[in-house]
Amino acid sequence: MKKYFALETKGKKANIYIYGDIVSWEWFESDVSSYTLAKEIENLPEDIEIINVFINSYGGEVAEGLAIYNALRRHKAKVKTYCDGFACSAASVVFMAGDERNMNSASMLMIHNAWMYTAGDPNQLRKNADDLEKINQAAIEV
Repeated sequence: MKKYFALETKGKKANIYIYGDIVSWEWFESDVSSYTLAKEIENLPEDIEIINVFINSYGGEVAEGLAIYNALRRHKAKVKTYCDGFACSAASVVFMAGDERNMNSASMLMIHNAWMYTAGDPNQLRKNADDLEKINQAAIEV
C-alpha cells in the first residue's frame, strides 16, 4: 500500500483503506474524498462480491462521509467495515455502511452532533441551526 487511502482488489474481494481525513479536496496523500472513492468503487470489476473497508480516521466533512456511505451501500457487493483504530465523526458514518461491522477492544467509534463555523445576521444563524439539525438527522438515519 503506497498511500494512506488505497483500494486493492484480490480475486472477488476489494479492500479499501481509509487511514486519513475525509475531505472534499484532497490536499494530502492521506486524504480521501467522496468523488475519488465513488469513482474507484464504480470502476471495480463486475465480479467483486465483498468490499472490506478498513478505517482509522478522525473523520472530516459530513457531506463527504454521507456520500461515501451511499456509494458503498449502492454497490451490489457485501460491505464489511473494520474499525482498525478510530472511526470518528464522518468516519463513523462510513463505518455504518457495513452490512457487517467489526470493532476490536482496541478500537473506538465516536459519533457527535454536526457543527460548523458561522457568521451572519440572526436569519442566517437560524438557517444554519436548522441545516445542522437536518444534517444530524441524516447521520442518525445512517
